[in-house]
Amino acid sequence: MLEVICIALAVYYESRGESELGQLAVASVIVNRVADPRWPDHACAVIAQPGQFEFYPPTNPPEHKASIEQAFAIAQRAILNPIIPATFFSRPGLLKRTSLLTIDNHEFYLE
Repeated sequence: MLEVICIALAVYYESRGESELGQLAVASVIVNRVADPRWPDHACAVIAQPGQFEFYPPTNPPEHKASIEQAFAIAQRAILNPIIPATFFSRPGLLKRTSLLTIDNHEFYLE
């Protein structure tokens, strides 16, 4: 359950207001990192790595009940079935890498 909470908070802070697909892609990046030996094997540890997620540590509690509820549903779906193989995401043009795809306000990368 803790893993779902951590992923949901990351989805909420990193991609709330974006499409469900965009939020699911953000969650998928976290799930993919957990599965990759280059990163910690728990979502909370992946998210807490310095400089990896803009929101961490969160400074304000979630304010939008519907958005956080959706983020929890997205997190549960991503744990069961990540939709993309990406291990990084950023705002378009921020990273000097070739992106796999762009969804909403994020580019997704595999490295």
